[in-house]
Amino acid sequence: MSIVTNNLLQQAAHILSNLIQIPTVAGTDQESQAATYLLDTANKAGLNGRVVEPQPGKGSFIAHLPGESEECLLLLSHLDVATVNQPDNWRYPPFSGKITDQAVWGRGAIDCKGLVVVWLVILYLLHNLKRPLQRSVTMIAAADEESGGNWGTKWLMQNIPECQKIRWALNEGGGYPLVFRHRNFITCQTGEKGRILLRANDPPLDSPLPSNSKFKAPPTPSTRRMLEKILPKPISKRFLSSGIARLYLRYLQKGAPYSLDPDQLFQHEVNFELHDQSVDLKIRTMPGTDSEELIMAIIDDYDLDQLQWTEISRTDATESPLDNQLYNHIQVSLNKFLPNHQIIPHITPGYSDSRFLRRIGIPAYGFFPLFPDAPLTSQHSDNEFLSFATLRQAIEILFDVVTQFCL
Repeated sequence: MSIVTNNLLQQAAHILSNLIQIPTVAGTDQESQAATYLLDTANKAGLNGRVVEPQPGKGSFIAHLPGESEECLLLLSHLDVATVNQPDNWRYPPFSGKITDQAVWGRGAIDCKGLVVVWLVILYLLHNLKRPLQRSVTMIAAADEESGGNWGTKWLMQNIPECQKIRWALNEGGGYPLVFRHRNFITCQTGEKGRILLRANDPPLDSPLPSNSKFKAPPTPSTRRMLEKILPKPISKRFLSSGIARLYLRYLQKGAPYSLDPDQLFQHEVNFELHDQSVDLKIRTMPGTDSEELIMAIIDDYDLDQLQWTEISRTDATESPLDNQLYNHIQVSLNKFLPNHQIIPHITPGYSDSRFLRRIGIPAYGFFPLFPDAPLTSQHSDNEFLSFATLRQAIEILFDVVTQFCL
């Protein structure tokens, strides 16, 4: 019997619909309204929470369940959503929160208000168990993630007492189903690429702009584990660090409804943008890389040392360990509900608030288990929706992860 009753599922869908109707678009500073709605909803369910607002409109919702140990598992999500560029392309208005066809429709259904609701329901279920937790649990629905996180998770980790006891975190960024030659996998985000922006002013007008490309990177623990899980052993043992492994991955994804770009997965990305008076060099770096050495190698390889480069910004790559009890629990819990699926660690090209945790040594894993109706690229696309079946599955699997880890 599912722990998620039909009545509870309907309530969760209703909460998600209401959250979507609060247009917390990045840059509009509407998160406090959504955080206050969550607080009212939590209070009615018997949960204690609060809203923290370091800047007007940038409110985050925090709720805490104490355990016998003060060491805490963080259930992280965010309240702001990506912009909607072409609302006329949507089947239903993007901020209607329309409930139809056994799904909730609207911007943020997957990224990331769906996960907000999952964590709130799990907190409610933990509270109603009336069993002492061995480890404490904190839920944060943060502001500002889509705009950089400075007034959300980053600020909270530096200023809120509950955050000082956080030792592990579950967040968005993974949970996407993939097929490799009829074998089913689900991604778990274990790391994120870094970003470096360099700029050279007044480039020579007759200098051709180099083409965008990938730059070889040594395998990280996550990429190594991914290849070992997906590739046949003879290939993974002999050609793990070579282009043959990436070619074989492309072959295994033939005919699959959604695929990953092996070059993007395992290599640094180098992109150039030419402006009227300057040229930008944008580098996305794999974890475990000496950034200074990489910059020098790229400039030397592309023969760009005649230009005067200035660093404009830098976000370091991050990666969480795989030999961690929480990561292992994700695989164990997944097997209970989807026994024919395996977890594969995934270094994502984009970043999430998990980077603020990994930078200070807190392992963070992105895992919001989705059905194939919610592919890897759906979170910022038109017609974003979350089906009732996926919502129920996510609550069940993640509740099992949290209880096995904290009870």
